[in-house]
Amino acid sequence: MRIKIFLSLIIAVFAVTPVYADNGQYYFKFDTISHKQVNQLSAMISIAKIDSQTVYAFANDSEFTAFRKLGIPYEILPDPGSLTLPAMAPNLDRLITDWDVYPTYQQYLDMMNAFAADYPDLCTIVNIGTTVQGRQLLFAKISDNVNIEEDEPEAQYSASMHGNETAGYVLCSG
Repeated sequence: MRIKIFLSLIIAVFAVTPVYADNGQYYFKFDTISHKQVNQLSAMISIAKIDSQTVYAFANDSEFTAFRKLGIPYEILPDPGSLTLPAMAPNLDRLITDWDVYPTYQQYLDMMNAFAADYPDLCTIVNIGTTVQGRQLLFAKISDNVNIEEDEPEAQYSASMHGNETAGYVLCSG
């Protein structure tokens, strides 16, 4: 039975963006007086954690503007993602065997293109667009008739949608 699988390996592209870039997001903390207040605020901002009476939260520009209008004292904190530099794979072998490193953008391109070069009868690479940084987003189209559009079931796999979850990429590509 012929099955077409679209394997989306949109991986740690974000990992090669500048770690300290302004991402239009605020990370801040404030003290709360009740769980009811936290529940009400959670409709406006993203609550990351609560430690005793201290609430840690994320907000975009409009959410943070609305929060400030409430007059609740707050403290801006460094984005947790800016506190460590991500570990980048020194080569493709380490990328495949280790679950705690990210590919460089060039490694991502090399690996995706290697799929098609190594298995030309089963795999072709499709560029589905670019990121805001101008980087390609690639799909690996896998089929026993890769160059023919067939009326068959299709599936799409995706990995590493969150930048601090390196294992997703390895699990999807392995």
